[in-house]
Amino acid sequence: MIKWIGNTWIVQEFIGFLFFLYVWLVILTSRVRVDPYPTELIEKKISFFMSFWHGRFIGAPFSYLKQNSKFKPYVLISKHRDGRAIASAMRWFKTKTIDGSRAKKDSHSLKRKQGGVGAAVAIVHLMKNENVLMAMTPDSRKPGYTMTKGLISLASETGNPIVLMSFSAKRGAFLKTWDKFLFPYPFNSIVVKHSTPIYIPLHLTPEQQEEWRKKLEKELLDLTTECDKAVNLEKSPFYQRTE
Repeated sequence: MIKWIGNTWIVQEFIGFLFFLYVWLVILTSRVRVDPYPTELIEKKISFFMSFWHGRFIGAPFSYLKQNSKFKPYVLISKHRDGRAIASAMRWFKTKTIDGSRAKKDSHSLKRKQGGVGAAVAIVHLMKNENVLMAMTPDSRKPGYTMTKGLISLASETGNPIVLMSFSAKRGAFLKTWDKFLFPYPFNSIVVKHSTPIYIPLHLTPEQQEEWRKKLEKELLDLTTECDKAVNLEKSPFYQRTE
């Protein structure tokens, strides 16, 4: 019964609106330090992928809202009920969504073929034709904090760079979810960091894809560790990480 209620449109919209309000509450009551996007991408108007762990998803609005960016923000969202609630929140943030499993045509989503292949086609089209910030998590399935090859494949096909992003908060809770979601409290100290642009070569072999997957996974883990240490979040599973 509870799961069915969570699947209803009105509940998902309400949860999304509450999430939107809460993020603004945290922003307005906290000290939020955000590294700027790489200058070369801003000056040359180069569309890029912004990738972050599923458990650090809430850092994406902090990243975008605290910058004067001209990029059109898009985010890849799953069709799961949690994803639908997040999609609702993104609409309040004026961020358009691409459905990772089935795209629907409305004022905020792009109509393409159904399925993951359709989402990839939509993303490639956007990156080649518009000035886009394409946000997506690389660990869309369990286990969390393990990168898949999807991001590598897209960046290799389009030629657009990847900017890794992570955030942390001095005061917050790690939810008991598969992604260990970091939920920041208001009246906080928050840090958001971005990597330099990472360009993936074209026409990778499967072995090269795996090499790049491991490389980016380590870099994003390192960036997350750096954020946690910057705010002294000692209860983080990454705080004591050394490599």
